[in-house]
Amino acid sequence: MDKNYFIEKLEQRQVDPQESKGFWDNRAKEFYSFSKKSRKDSTIEFLKGFMDLKDKRVLDVGFGAGRYLKLLADEGAKVSGVELSSEMMEYAKKYCMENGIDVEQMELYNIPWEEVDLDRLNWRNKFDLVFASMSPVLDSYESIKKLIDASKQGIFCSTHIVMDEDILSKVYEDINGKEYSSKKESFWYLFNILYLDGYYPNVRIEGGESQLELSIGELLNRYVNRVFSDTPSEKDLIRLKESIKKHEVDGKVIVNMKRKNGLIYFEK
Repeated sequence: MDKNYFIEKLEQRQVDPQESKGFWDNRAKEFYSFSKKSRKDSTIEFLKGFMDLKDKRVLDVGFGAGRYLKLLADEGAKVSGVELSSEMMEYAKKYCMENGIDVEQMELYNIPWEEVDLDRLNWRNKFDLVFASMSPVLDSYESIKKLIDASKQGIFCSTHIVMDEDILSKVYEDINGKEYSSKKESFWYLFNILYLDGYYPNVRIEGGESQLELSIGELLNRYVNRVFSDTPSEKDLIRLKESIKKHEVDGKVIVNMKRKNGLIYFEK
């Protein structure tokens, strides 16, 4: 198998970090609300099958609104993190503090992973676990190699395999005149790249169904990059908003989701 083939396929989804910053800023409140919902998390249980997280140094790359900063800290890990979005950073701090976690004890950096200098921060081969859950950094081979370089032992990453939302499917077809593909191939590209680089990834595939209740504005921010392949015009955004509005009831839209995710853990 040709590794370059999988790298090329993986990086088709790659976007410039600065261009995507506004997208993640706009979704920060939504991620914060999601983090606050108490529910069992299988990711931590998956990781505990490979290491005891207590007192381990863990780096969370693309920590979003802080969901895993908290869950990792709850296990006794010494957590550091990197996040592109300044809004996500603020919500992550708020979420951790609301849960009694002292963020001053964490090394949290508001910077794109691509700009992190491992040597300047003394992060090369430093962490027992480098963690990247559903993070855009997994769309870049160079960024993945940097994840590995920062770890002295384990690396965890996860991404979607199937991401089906009933409202997204309807809106996408309404705007583009064709069906939305809910299958995501990046997990398989990532797995093959790691294997061809000489690693032996441990994998878990898991799925589930859930429901969200979101405003039109939240769905507009959620769907804009999925519906339009290029930067949308003002006219495009109006069309998207009107399409979403068709499904509004009492100011909210109910979204039914079916997800299948792939979890990977491997060691250097």
